[in-house]
Amino acid sequence: MKIYSFVLLLIALLSGCRENDLPQPQNGDPVFFVKGMINGNQMEITAGEHDYYMFTSHGRDTHQVISFTGEFRKLNCSSNCPGTLTITIRDKQAGGLLDIEQALAPGDYPFRSPLPSYVVQFMADTLKMGQGYYNWDFGDNTFSQEASPLHVFNIVDPQRQVFPVTLTITNSVGCISSITNIIDFANRNCHTYFDHDPPNSSIVSFFSYPTGSDPVRHVWSVGGTVFSNDPNPVHDFRQPGVYEVTLEVMDSINCLSTYSRNVNVLTQNCAANFTYTLLNAPDFSKVTITWIDENGKIYSSGIRAQPAQSYFRVLNSEKYEINENQQPTMKLSVQFDGWLYSDTDSIKFEDFSGEIGVAYP
Repeated sequence: MKIYSFVLLLIALLSGCRENDLPQPQNGDPVFFVKGMINGNQMEITAGEHDYYMFTSHGRDTHQVISFTGEFRKLNCSSNCPGTLTITIRDKQAGGLLDIEQALAPGDYPFRSPLPSYVVQFMADTLKMGQGYYNWDFGDNTFSQEASPLHVFNIVDPQRQVFPVTLTITNSVGCISSITNIIDFANRNCHTYFDHDPPNSSIVSFFSYPTGSDPVRHVWSVGGTVFSNDPNPVHDFRQPGVYEVTLEVMDSINCLSTYSRNVNVLTQNCAANFTYTLLNAPDFSKVTITWIDENGKIYSSGIRAQPAQSYFRVLNSEKYEINENQQPTMKLSVQFDGWLYSDTDSIKFEDFSGEIGVAYP
């Protein structure tokens, strides 16, 4: 087994140095390190020797999302340096007052990917709920029990951008109701929603609110049976009950959207419903790892989507010392496992753990 050993020198933070000064070495116990396997070969990075330094920095993108970066790099090299490992973590929010302990709180952080992520605000809209329980299934093996959760859908397969989202409610007297709506991010430019007058009889008036290009087709159905093609129909349910009504809209550019609601007609039963809003998604709390090998070849975790088993985990975070640019820093205990890609091949980072530093404003 070939052993790669990179020793990184932890530099004391000197007061009064200029921003462009290189940090000067100082003796002391190692603080920062990472160790794991690259393509089955042991790799260990430990602070202490060979002109390596833990550079810490931060940045801000056009969405006003702050990024926190730690980079193991030699002091006598400024860019594209062989043997450089860089880890960047993005903040949990755009703009606003930075809460660094929340921004880098312990937990799992997804890898950034060329495939998109979507932030969706869900809002439960239930009838005769009273005290009870909400159970959301987002169709991506994640769940929530909040009334109106905010959820991030991370697309890992460009062929799978459709998610069946189900809300199930249980009220205090044992009434259970569910509703499912399909969230189709491939057709996110069109969306439909409908509402209705509170039923005072078996006759109910419906009102559609589609977005996108001008609709060319409306299909209203209840229990799988079509009852109208009008934009705003009136329907006689004839008998009391809770009916699942679905509206399907096709617009002028063939973008198809659907929306379903439970309509409670003259009963005391509970009825689960929800609405949702697609928000801007500037890749919150995502990680990018970059490695430059001994030949100067650059590998990045962000070139392709990661396999489902990849992870990046912050085990502990604590405030650390001021860096050479007079910026405050955080020390993070991390674990990670994943693939890094170049234009032509890939390498496997496996069972990594360590302590890294990042700066913040």
